[in-house]
Amino acid sequence: MHQLGVRHYEYAFTSVLSLCSPELLDFGREVHTLVIKTGLLVRASVINVLLTMYFNSGKVPNAYEVFEEVESTVHDDITFNVKIADLAKSHLPGQKGICRST
Repeated sequence: MHQLGVRHYEYAFTSVLSLCSPELLDFGREVHTLVIKTGLLVRASVINVLLTMYFNSGKVPNAYEVFEEVESTVHDDITFNVKIADLAKSHLPGQKGICRST
């Protein structure tokens, strides 16, 4: 898509990122970089799929970075549900609180 010059939009990114299994994490990271460059890291749907991609790949610190780098006004109920559910599944010892106070 990118090489063909097709305009980037949030639904294309969410579709592509949702297909990124742990084996395709490097590709997902490249798409994440493109999301940042195109300014679409302000869309809750894109943030949610990035969180899911990183959590499903076992990259909890990367998921935290995504969550923390966006403004809190972008976080929606789904964003918090994704974070809470995946942190609960990750069973990381010594993990700080699940939600930050706003």
